[in-house]
Amino acid sequence: MDDDRVSALLIAPEIPVNDLPAGVGWYGEVLGVRAGHAGPGVEGGTVLPLIAPDGSEMIRLVRLPEGDRKPASGIRLLFRVPGRRLMNLLPRLGSLGVTASDGRSIGPDHLRAEPGGGWSLRFADPWGNALALMTPDHDVIEAWLGGLALPTEEPPARSERRVQAPRGLLIIAPPHPATLDEAELLRHCDIVFGRTSGPGGQHRNRVETAVELTHRPTGMVGWAGERRRQAENRAVALRRLRLRLAIRVRTEIRGDRARPSALWERRRQGTQIPVNPKNPDYPALLAEALDLIWARRFDVAGAAGVLGVSMSQLARLVRHERHAFAMVNEGRLAQGLPALR
Repeated sequence: MDDDRVSALLIAPEIPVNDLPAGVGWYGEVLGVRAGHAGPGVEGGTVLPLIAPDGSEMIRLVRLPEGDRKPASGIRLLFRVPGRRLMNLLPRLGSLGVTASDGRSIGPDHLRAEPGGGWSLRFADPWGNALALMTPDHDVIEAWLGGLALPTEEPPARSERRVQAPRGLLIIAPPHPATLDEAELLRHCDIVFGRTSGPGGQHRNRVETAVELTHRPTGMVGWAGERRRQAENRAVALRRLRLRLAIRVRTEIRGDRARPSALWERRRQGTQIPVNPKNPDYPALLAEALDLIWARRFDVAGAAGVLGVSMSQLARLVRHERHAFAMVNEGRLAQGLPALR
């Protein structure tokens, strides 16, 4: 069956709606089904089956007499869908104004892990009927929640190519670009010089002292133009690029097989990792920490154990960069973990 449609129905009750055409339209938009013919013995066309893409009957919409509508209770409908389909439905449900039980628009944080495996999304249709979409594709959703982009076609080859992921993350193959030495990193960058205004007067207007570095594989940019000398701006732009790469780019690693890098071991002192955020090593250390935290589904304590430092020390390292800290907390909340403080 087409992966872009509902693949199987687990429970198929008759459900009440106020308006059959509206019901067909809504379920068709959300689940990709179509209306069938009224079944034999149905009077007045009050019962209408909805048909799945494979031709099987999925639901029977029932138009109840005025004042005889039964209140919804529990999970009335449970559909099994592919993992990609479930994630693709999230923005569609949001555009239709679907809200969860907490009153907020449906989003990734409303996904729940099922005890028997897989993930589910619970919400209600416009008539109050409780629905659940469930996928057995646990690994797909787990990876998506960690920031991995879902493929719409065949998965691309593992390479350092640009892959857009939820929450602004990019996923590439190792090594992480923030850990490369200056010459190697610049080899993957386009450099543009320009003029800028501000302190420095006419000298800065005559000479192209501003520097913009664009990392070609990811599209990340580092810019600086506040210094009077081009060499100084280049150093600042390179550092800003490294930090942006460290925060916004993740490399595909196995959290259960990761080992601290030579740089990490060199900087580590017992269970501490003392490093000033202005230190040239900081972006590389931050990238290594975030890669492992992401790979371990934002289990900061577990990542700290692998890196040989305390959880508080690892949290402190991340906290130096507020965007990185916010990203980690967003991931932890999505996993049902408490936010770091």
